[in-house]
Amino acid sequence: MRSIRGAWSRARAFSSLAIAAGALIAVTAVPAAAQVDTASAVNGAIRDCLVIVVGTDDTGPGASATTTDQVWKCQGEADDERLNGDIDLVYNIAGWSGTGAIQWGYARISNDQGTWNGTWSSNIQEGGEQLILGWYEGTGAYEGWSYVETQHGQYQQPRETFGIVYPGPLPPTVVIAPFPVAATEAAE
Repeated sequence: MRSIRGAWSRARAFSSLAIAAGALIAVTAVPAAAQVDTASAVNGAIRDCLVIVVGTDDTGPGASATTTDQVWKCQGEADDERLNGDIDLVYNIAGWSGTGAIQWGYARISNDQGTWNGTWSSNIQEGGEQLILGWYEGTGAYEGWSYVETQHGQYQQPRETFGIVYPGPLPPTVVIAPFPVAATEAAE
């Protein structure tokens, strides 16, 4: 576990940059009156990430090496100007030697027109391939809007992000609920 803990610790700065890029495309301000009620595809990136709070290193479930409650501050850029701004990120990771890792946390994307509050999660294969998903709800000028973001790439490597910003609530699949019995019976 020492080796994976050391690897995660050394990689935190870039990992969080990548997570921020994946789970956080910031949204800036278009005056509320200028917004249209249609979805928009968004491509973007995250830059200038700094660790604000180091967090806690420990051993987690199944002898995983963990880092929890690390706090980052980043800048987000996107081709949809509503998705530019300051990003505050809470970063957690649990990794297992010979298996890979999971990451999760919270994010707030802020600019003069409002904020996007959300959660993100990720898995990393032992070889470093990573998938990040993020779900965000808007406030202020973005009230009633949602942003769902995905990125795929190599752990600790720069990457582009893709998401969709749209009017309406987050998908119901984000909420964990019991699997419907009728759907289970239909599949049998």
